[in-house]
Amino acid sequence: MRLEMKEGINGTLIINDSYSSDLMSLDIALTFLNQQNSELQKTAILSDITQSFIDEKELYNAINKLLISKNINKLIGIGNGFIRNKSILTIENTVYSSTEEFLKKCHLKDFKDQIILIKGARSFCFEKISRFFEKKVHETVLEVNLTAIAHNVNYYKTKLKEGVKLMTMVKAHSYGSGGYEIASTLVNQKVDYLTVAFADEGVELRNNGINLPIMVMSPEEESIAKIIHYDLEPEVYSIKILKELIGAKKDYERIGSIKPLNIHIKLDTGMHRLGMEEKDMENLINILRKNPDIKIKSIFSHLAGADNPELDFFTYEQINRFELMSQIIMKAFPYPILRHIENSAAITRFPEAQYDMVRLGIGMYGIGVDEEEQKS
Repeated sequence: MRLEMKEGINGTLIINDSYSSDLMSLDIALTFLNQQNSELQKTAILSDITQSFIDEKELYNAINKLLISKNINKLIGIGNGFIRNKSILTIENTVYSSTEEFLKKCHLKDFKDQIILIKGARSFCFEKISRFFEKKVHETVLEVNLTAIAHNVNYYKTKLKEGVKLMTMVKAHSYGSGGYEIASTLVNQKVDYLTVAFADEGVELRNNGINLPIMVMSPEEESIAKIIHYDLEPEVYSIKILKELIGAKKDYERIGSIKPLNIHIKLDTGMHRLGMEEKDMENLINILRKNPDIKIKSIFSHLAGADNPELDFFTYEQINRFELMSQIIMKAFPYPILRHIENSAAITRFPEAQYDMVRLGIGMYGIGVDEEEQKS
C-alpha cells in the first residue's frame, strides 16, 4: 500500500498510499502523482496527520501550501483536524469527519477523468476508499502461514554460532505479508531485532505492543521526534544524515525530554549504494565523540552477491573491508558495538562471517539459497 498505481472507475487513475501520513511522505507522493498523466485533474484524498510534533495550525497551513505548490486541483480532507482547520485551507476542498462519512456521502459520478492520490494514516483504514474507486472484477487473497515463518526462523537459528543474535526484516509491512502479524510471530520466536524501512512502520509496531529493538533503514529528518519518542534506532549511512539527525535531535530536546539515541552505522564495502567509506571514518568518530548522547548500537554492511558462487571473490573482499573499517570505529569507543554483515544467503554460505548478529530477510519468507535449502 505504498504508491501503488491502479486503474479506477470513470477513467480515473488511483495512487494508493494508504499506509502512512506525514509531510515528508506526502511531498514524495505528490511528486509521484505529478510524474503521471498531466492531462487529468488532480485530487488528493488525505487523512489527518496523526503524529506530528508541530503546531496544528502550522501543520495544516503547510499541507495547504504543499498541495498548491504541487498544482493539486482539489483536496478531500478526512479527520477532525481537517474540520478544525478548514478555514486555513485555500485550495478547493471538502472535509469529512471520518472515512465512513466520506464513503456514505460521496458519489462515484463526481469522480471522472481524475488522478486521485489516496494517502492516510493506518487508523483511517483508507484501503476502504481505494477499494471503492478500483475498477476490478476479482479479488486476490494472500494467505501467510505463520507456522511456516516460525519454522524458517528456527531453521536459520540452527545455522548460527553460539551467541550470534538474529535481526529480522519486517520492512514494507513485512513485504506485504502483514507487519504486526509477522512481528508478533517473531517476538514469540525470540528474535533479537526487527528492521523496518520507515519510522511510521516502527511506530505502528510500538503502538501494537512490540517492544523489541527496531532499526529504521530510512530515517527522515522530520521523523526524528518519532524515532526518539518511540525508542527506534535509525540507520546512518552518511555524514550528512548524521548531522541532520543531530540537529533534529537538538530541536526535539527543546520541547521534549533529553533521551539518548542509538544508531546503526552502515559501511560501504564495495556495493556503492549507501554507506560510509573509509575516508569518512575520522570525521564520523570526531562528530560522535562530541555528541556522547548518541551511541553506536551496531556497525553493518550488505553483501551484494552472497547467493552467487561466481561472486564469492567479491563477497570475501567485502568481508575484509568490513573488518578493517569496523575495527577503526570500535577502537575509538569504550562501549561494546555489535557487528553484522550477513543476509539470509550468507548465513548458510559464509558461517565464518556471522560476527555478532545476522540479518534474516528473504530466507524467513521461504526462499532458500539453493534447491537443497529450499526443501528445508
